[in-house]
Amino acid sequence: MLKSSLCRSGSVVEHVLGKNEVTGPIPVFGSRCDIIPPMAKRGNRITIGFQCSVCKSRNHLASKNTVNLKEKLALNKFCKECRKTTKHTEYTKLK
Repeated sequence: MLKSSLCRSGSVVEHVLGKNEVTGPIPVFGSRCDIIPPMAKRGNRITIGFQCSVCKSRNHLASKNTVNLKEKLALNKFCKECRKTTKHTEYTKLK
């Protein structure tokens, strides 16, 4: 006799029942069900933009985790207007 039950990841696991019928699902170790980590919370990330420090053009977007990074980001990125790699600082007012 075969019995199907859903594991945490939603995949179907087939169990073969013997003389002592099991009422609950049988844990299958080494399967995908016990190695999937829980999902991350979505409320911590915001979308930010980057502004070139030379020509002040706003030409890059990224997302930032507000829990881990409190200060403003400053990255070296390629600016299309200057046609070179310059320092880009974060700005938060997106239109």
